[in-house]
Amino acid sequence: MVYRISGAGEGGKKGKMKRMSLGDYPRVTISKARDDAREALDLAEKGFNPAQQRKSEAIERNSRTFEAIVERFIDEYAKLEQKEWKSTKAYFDNYILPRWTGKVIDDIGRSDVSALLTKVRAQGIERARERARKAKKPRTEEKYELSGLSAAREVRKRLRTLFFWAIEEELIAVNPVVSIKTKKRQRAFA
Repeated sequence: MVYRISGAGEGGKKGKMKRMSLGDYPRVTISKARDDAREALDLAEKGFNPAQQRKSEAIERNSRTFEAIVERFIDEYAKLEQKEWKSTKAYFDNYILPRWTGKVIDDIGRSDVSALLTKVRAQGIERARERARKAKKPRTEEKYELSGLSAAREVRKRLRTLFFWAIEEELIAVNPVVSIKTKKRQRAFA
């Protein structure tokens, strides 16, 4: 797309021609490209650089990704306030970031947290089984369940702290971890 910014040239006239990409065809539909072009031309007509605004929006969006928030949380809070901050970082690196990398923190809801805790619990059970297999010390199924439950509770605890910190930093308004519990599996007795 080609545009000229109003007021950027000599005497308040339109500035030099500039180019801006709207995206590749399969990813960006033609109708979306047309809408984006109209918005960009409107901005240029008002005296704003649409390419620069798009770039600043991308930077803002990237600074609100979950991994960027976790990095800030570790540096600004965990290292200063928690003796076990390395453990907190390990839980984020091993359990949470592989599943939520690229997500904007505002888009994370209770259903995302519940789904994550379910996966963490299953991963904790599998890790416990693998450790027992390597040590050649089989355990009862209940012990594996407790290991999975413990991992889910630790992840929940760290997520809860992160989201409360994010609220204090005014990054988000609501903590999606509040009122989510990690319960033991119900057993049916015959």
